[in-house]
Amino acid sequence: MIYGYIFEDSYVDLDKDAEREHPSPFSCSHLLQFKIFTADAAVREELAEAWYRASVFWSTDPWNMASSLYQIGWSAGLKPADSLRNGLWPFHEIRNVVVTIPVQFGSDVAKETLVLGKLHCLSLLKKSTTFWFILEGPGNFACLEKDHSDAENYAKSIWYLSSEVRRLRRDGFKVFVTPDWSRTVLFGMEETTVEELTEKVQQAIEESSTY
Repeated sequence: MIYGYIFEDSYVDLDKDAEREHPSPFSCSHLLQFKIFTADAAVREELAEAWYRASVFWSTDPWNMASSLYQIGWSAGLKPADSLRNGLWPFHEIRNVVVTIPVQFGSDVAKETLVLGKLHCLSLLKKSTTFWFILEGPGNFACLEKDHSDAENYAKSIWYLSSEVRRLRRDGFKVFVTPDWSRTVLFGMEETTVEELTEKVQQAIEESSTY
């Protein structure tokens, strides 16, 4: 992938960017005259493949990722999906995915089932894909004086994700889980009980409060 280094800082929000044209697929666009550079079909193929594999794609809804990846356009009237070699599917070419997952205190089986269903489709990606699950919320959780009960409520609210995280890892994917209130914290989600996860959350809260 000779052009991979070009896209090391490329981030694409699939929820916001799918229907608008990207001014350039390059993080260092000043190094290249895009229209001239992409006139060669072979170069376009290499660029498209490198862009999908090196960029980080953000989404709140993995179900819609495949269609969003087809809609994304570059400048010069090009679409990376149209530039891929025959037989390559954009959804299979991405390697770095960030999914934001809302966290709400209290059990809501319907919402949890919906989230798990959306995450399950990530299994269609290549096993070399890395996932970051960003736990968003609840509300002003980052501003609260968090005690053990807060840690317990938080742990109970994310516990349902454990089985899916473990399944993805068993299938060969790299999965990282981190809360939005502290990106220095990683939850392994390997705990076997809610009580064990509560202790990990409590420890994370105490560590994050020292920064």
